[in-house]
Amino acid sequence: MPSNSPASKFIEESVNHPEWLKTIEAGPAEAIVSLAKEQGFDVTLNDLKDAAKELLTSNQPQGSATGEPSKETIDEAASGMSDFQNDTGYGDDTGYAALYGVAGVLLKL
Repeated sequence: MPSNSPASKFIEESVNHPEWLKTIEAGPAEAIVSLAKEQGFDVTLNDLKDAAKELLTSNQPQGSATGEPSKETIDEAASGMSDFQNDTGYGDDTGYAALYGVAGVLLKL
């Protein structure tokens, strides 16, 4: 995760908490921000979106002129969230995919 901001930490921690992931996937934005605050992360929706954007752009090939993830990247990342429907948390390999899924969902809000 490129940043140590509270929003980045919340996204990173969310992959270890299946109940958080369910809230993130279901939305709405207010519920996600409320969840983050309940867990001790003082963030806004804009903070979460900025952290998600940073996560998705940090692994894009150089050449993204805008520094923004493409709509295709966001859609692809968000669509992966439905692949992670279990109550056991995520291992190293799927953890990265879950991170991208959370980031994609946040950016689609």
